[in-house]
Amino acid sequence: MVGLKRWRVLMSFIVTLRCVTIPLCASASVEAPAWTHVQNSLAVVGFYNQSNKTFAEFGTGFCIRSNGSSSEFLTDSHVLSQPSSSQPLRLVILLPNTQTPLDATVVRQDPSVDLAIVSAQIGNLSTLSLSSSLPQASQDIAIGGYPYIEAVRFGGLFGKSQVIAGVQAANIVPDIQMGAVRSLHDIWISFDINGGRMDHGSSGGPLFDPQTGAVYGVLEGFISGSPDSNDSNGPTASTAFANLATSRQAVIAFVNGQASNVAGGGSGIARTSALNGFGTSDPTAIFRASAARGDHDAENSLGMMYFAGNRGVSQDYAAALHWFELSAAGGNNFAQSNLGYMYNFGRGVPQDYATALHWYQLAAAAGNAVSQNNIGYMYEFGQGVTQDNAAALHWFGLAAAAGNASAQYNIGYMYDNGRGVTQDYAAAMHWYQLAAAQRFSNAEDALGYMYEFAHGVPADYPTAMHWFLLSAAAGNAAAETNIGYMIEFGMGYTKDYALAMRWYRLGAAAGEANAEGNIGYMYELGYGVPKDYAMAMHWYQLSAAQNNAAAQRNIGAMYESGHGVVQSYSTALHWYQLAAAQGDKYAQTYLGNLYYAGEGTPKDNVTALHWYEQAAAQGYGPAENAVGYMNDYALGTPQNYATALHWYQLGAAQGYAASESNLGTMYEDGHGVPQDYASALHWYQLAAAQGVAHSEYHIGFLYENGHGVARDYSAALHWYQLAAAAGDADAKAGVQRVQQLLHPSH
Repeated sequence: MVGLKRWRVLMSFIVTLRCVTIPLCASASVEAPAWTHVQNSLAVVGFYNQSNKTFAEFGTGFCIRSNGSSSEFLTDSHVLSQPSSSQPLRLVILLPNTQTPLDATVVRQDPSVDLAIVSAQIGNLSTLSLSSSLPQASQDIAIGGYPYIEAVRFGGLFGKSQVIAGVQAANIVPDIQMGAVRSLHDIWISFDINGGRMDHGSSGGPLFDPQTGAVYGVLEGFISGSPDSNDSNGPTASTAFANLATSRQAVIAFVNGQASNVAGGGSGIARTSALNGFGTSDPTAIFRASAARGDHDAENSLGMMYFAGNRGVSQDYAAALHWFELSAAGGNNFAQSNLGYMYNFGRGVPQDYATALHWYQLAAAAGNAVSQNNIGYMYEFGQGVTQDNAAALHWFGLAAAAGNASAQYNIGYMYDNGRGVTQDYAAAMHWYQLAAAQRFSNAEDALGYMYEFAHGVPADYPTAMHWFLLSAAAGNAAAETNIGYMIEFGMGYTKDYALAMRWYRLGAAAGEANAEGNIGYMYELGYGVPKDYAMAMHWYQLSAAQNNAAAQRNIGAMYESGHGVVQSYSTALHWYQLAAAQGDKYAQTYLGNLYYAGEGTPKDNVTALHWYEQAAAQGYGPAENAVGYMNDYALGTPQNYATALHWYQLGAAQGYAASESNLGTMYEDGHGVPQDYASALHWYQLAAAQGVAHSEYHIGFLYENGHGVARDYSAALHWYQLAAAAGDADAKAGVQRVQQLLHPSH
């Protein structure tokens, strides 16, 4: 039997809690009806350096008027402050999905309200209208802008008024929070930067109704002169509740060419802080005041603030539980959902699936899609209920119908992996696309994987990379790992180990087990870094600690080969067993090898065959060949040539050279098939093309004896010499024998 080698195969994405939606107080879908329309109305506005094709300064504008030949864009006045530069700069706009900036001219600007209108010679664009009224309490609002010009990406923050909601925004930090509160005539926007940075490129973006697209205000940016407002760092939690939007009244007045009469208009900000009216710097004050009036949304918002501990308050699960319970008692289904989450994962309370399910069910009965999705998760994984894929799919379906991106992804995952349904890549693709349209990063990563490995679609590396990059931009560690994998193996791109390592390190920094394992592999083989077995073992162990089967298998291989450690077959056996128990077909095969050879354990062909069969059932060619070999030679099972032939054929169908060679032997010897030298030669030639010395020897033997071919000593000598060069002892004897036949006098 040809030796079985260790191969590494890396799983593209593993998200332990892939199906659970992080508790949010708002359940509004990101893909609101007007969002695409708003995206098509946005443009980058800024000063462009033609020589190096970069923006020296930029912000966002949105189209408010457009005819057949020209269009006008509303933006912030400070966006038009030309930066100093040694090279000429052009004031331009850049439309979405285009590469060529268009020259722009200033129509009008008013620094007192920080607003401006610019025009460009392009017509028939989508326009946004100004709202004639204020948003209602708890109405969804949104912000559009460009937080990252290099990718020409749209950002957007979504939430409910008097509600703080967790969101992800393009290439900024993945935990930017937004809440909005209504205060008399103005809309107050608050950002929690969480130690990160809100890019100034969002300046000038619209604050709008995601259902209609009507504009309520214009994003201005960090308040000039406020504490810690340097936009290279972003505001700290103490100033997170600053009003960052020019008010609706000022926008309407400016667009209509009227003077602004908004209080405090000299700075362009209607109020300096939403908290100033309470005379306190306590970021919970505005919500406590509403809660005191029986506002259950405010109670829930307080719970979220204490739960997260990154909105200007210290994390306090007990306080979070208190506020969630008050809100839930008042019938707030978001709070009920959040209570379910706390009990589901034991956050501040003992983990209690029954109580979690109780709260999820109350919220789900009120149509809460987050809870519907999470009930589906509990059924899929049997948490407090009998595992039931059909029930999981039912609950995911309810949430998905309401537009919940996590549920859409979960349905896609079930079809992708055949969990409770017939595996259907087309259906998986459909659901992944729905979730990805809402910028759900796991779905973007999954789409990349499908294009990378041709699951239901032709392999398309550029499209795979596109989806991985979108997902990675949201901080998805699995996508970062997959980008590294594609670069490491040159899948559509130039192979670059150093660059691959950089992507792996990004994923590993977030604790992605596959990234940790891949870094270990790079150190083991010296790819992009000096070979270092100690570092390889370090990274493998980090990954294995997360129960990553590939890392467990590779640790076993290091002990089997003695790479950087004292060789120990028994320790290798231990690690292979851990990985094999998770269904890792490679570990199962290596485990079979140890039992077959009696290394680290007494020789046991029956157990060896068991593990080979486990791996062969997953279509692994070397294991299929091993099962065939064990049946061929009655090792751990009665001799059965028909069964051996079956497994050899399966391995050969995958191009596995050992199986091709072994098929050749069966035809040559007539074992399980009529003796057929021509067929034997065919299979030997396929295996020999892959350098199998055993087959090279047998081809030489067939030519020497004229079996299935005309006797040809010269051809026999050629094949014997190839096999002998690889160390085949029988071939060396064949060389001597044929040389005597060719040159008898010698």
